[in-house]
Amino acid sequence: MHYPIRVLFLCTGNSACSPMAEALLRSFGGDDFEAFSAGIEPEELHPMAIDIMKESNIDISQQKSKPIDAFLGQAFDFIITVCDCARDNCPTFPGDNERIHWGFDYPAAGGDARQQRQLILRVLNEISERIRLWVAVQPKKLERRRNKFCQKSLAVHRFNFYKVRISLLINFEFRIFHASAFGCIQPIVNFIFIFLVYLPAELLLYDTGYNFPVH
Repeated sequence: MHYPIRVLFLCTGNSACSPMAEALLRSFGGDDFEAFSAGIEPEELHPMAIDIMKESNIDISQQKSKPIDAFLGQAFDFIITVCDCARDNCPTFPGDNERIHWGFDYPAAGGDARQQRQLILRVLNEISERIRLWVAVQPKKLERRRNKFCQKSLAVHRFNFYKVRISLLINFEFRIFHASAFGCIQPIVNFIFIFLVYLPAELLLYDTGYNFPVH
C-alpha cells in the first residue's frame, strides 16, 4: 500500500488509450496518485491522440510508449487494463495490487482520418468520465493511506531526532552537571538526566516546533 497511490494503465500499443488515461489521472488525481502506462506491444504515440489531448489543455507529447517489461518487479496499488488484449496478457506484479478492467475501443483501428478522430474523441470522453468517477470514490481509501503515510513519516522524524540529539548530548559537555563535586559519578548522572528527563521533555514539545538548545 502506497501513498501517493500508484496506478499502472495497460493497453496493447500504449499509443492512445493508456497514455491518455495516465495523463487524465495525473490531471484529475493531483498529488494523491502516481500514474504510469505501458503496452503489451508498444507503438509510437498516436499523433491524433496528442492533438486531441492538447485541445483539452493536456500535453502528452513528451510521454513515450513503454513496454510492460519496463515495470516488471515494481509494486502498484492498481493495475488497470483498458483493452481486452492487455487484460488477457497482463503479467503478475509484486505486492497486494487490485486489477481492474475497463474495456475501450482501440482508437487506431482503421477508418479514415475523420472516423479516427471521432473514435479517439469518444474514447477520450469515456476514459475521462470513468477516471473522474473512480477518483471520486477514493476519498476514504486516500484518507487511510495519508494517515499511515504521516504516521510513518513522523516515526522516521522522531528516530532521526533522537539519534541527532543523543549524539550531540553525548559528545558535548552537559553544563548543568559540570560541577566538579560530582567527580567520577558525573557521567552516570549525565546519562540518567539525558534519558529520563531531558529527552522525554523534548519529545513532548517536539510536535510544537520547540527546540531545546544544546550548548
